[in-house]
Amino acid sequence: MIVSCPSCHARYRLDRNKLNDKRVTLRCARCRQVFKVATGNQDNGKFSPAKDFPFRVLVAHGDSLLCDAVGEILKQGQISYDVVNDGNVAFEMVQNKVPDVVLIDVALPGLFAFELVQKIRENVRLEKTTLILLSSVYNKMAYKRRPDNLYGADGYIEKHHLSDDLVPMLNRIQLGVTQALKKRPAELQVEGTVAVESQDVPAYNDIGAMNQHIQSAEEHELATDIPDQDIARARRLARIIVSDIALYNQSRVEEGIRNGSFMEIFAEELAEGRRLFAERISKDVQSREDFLETEIKRFLKQRILDMQGNKDR
Repeated sequence: MIVSCPSCHARYRLDRNKLNDKRVTLRCARCRQVFKVATGNQDNGKFSPAKDFPFRVLVAHGDSLLCDAVGEILKQGQISYDVVNDGNVAFEMVQNKVPDVVLIDVALPGLFAFELVQKIRENVRLEKTTLILLSSVYNKMAYKRRPDNLYGADGYIEKHHLSDDLVPMLNRIQLGVTQALKKRPAELQVEGTVAVESQDVPAYNDIGAMNQHIQSAEEHELATDIPDQDIARARRLARIIVSDIALYNQSRVEEGIRNGSFMEIFAEELAEGRRLFAERISKDVQSREDFLETEIKRFLKQRILDMQGNKDR
């Protein structure tokens, strides 16, 4: 029989006959995670987080196809989830269902991501809910670097790492594993015996195919050839650009707001954003409004109010 570590997904081949069809406690020698597996025929040795540990994720993202892609990843990980496409609705659902984890699109429509994070953090009932920010642009851009702060969220994940990192991250949260995974020999300790990692077990999922699915979702999200949606796409892209800049530069954003120098501090990043915008949005649509300027003003207005509110508390 084959079992998988619920934390790092290392796979091991066990001899069910030698284990007498009992439920056994295992320790993964790759990441040292302890977990239990029933070796009888009733579940074929498969660990079921949804069954053994009630756990629920809320995916808050503005694009339905990307939500579908994330949903497929969670289904393969046997993780229950809900989907919402707007920040205001997301906050209502978080209050009603109290999920264990909220995966938040940085460019979420409605409430800004940092607003949603703050509202959740202010609610005592939600203090155990883990918040993960999801970057919005699939392809890495020149201004990107590791976030220096997450506006109060617990972690973040980039879109191109969803396929291979999301489920392990959620399993670590689910099982209370907060330390970094350590490289270990690919062996599993089973009540004094050792099982060698199986090399012929199919991959947990087809990462290449899923990454292609995610890229296709982004192309749909930012497409300009969909009738009657060109303005909405332009506004969505402007929000993505501003939100991603904010995610990766929180301390500089706050410095720019305090000093009134936001545009000067982010001149290079905004120029890169405008280049991306010009590549993705037709000239006809661009001529109707300065979408990026509008979104910058909207973001700064709300961030100023948020900073003033934090100062008053």
